[in-house]
Amino acid sequence: LSTPRLELISLDGALQAISLTGAAPGLPSYTVTDQGDLVAGAYLKAPGLGAQIATMASAQIGNAQYLWVSETGRSGIDCYRVTGASSLRAEPAHSAAGA
Repeated sequence: LSTPRLELISLDGALQAISLTGAAPGLPSYTVTDQGDLVAGAYLKAPGLGAQIATMASAQIGNAQYLWVSETGRSGIDCYRVTGASSLRAEPAHSAAGA
């Protein structure tokens, strides 16, 4: 059994716990309530996000929020812009090839 790995991030103003140990492609997300409970949400998906996520980072840049992810079995880091509490848009111009 693997140890759960969670990242806490705010997506479009909603605090989310993102699991990096899911078996399916994408990012399984859980909303964090005011009491600290986790409520199952939807998988965060975007075009090109087709494998399990190995690592992830996020940053707010100006008025936009971005996620950078590396996928299991693939090289490189892909960039996605957060477009809602459960939606992402690929940003190929910001992707880092060979990272």
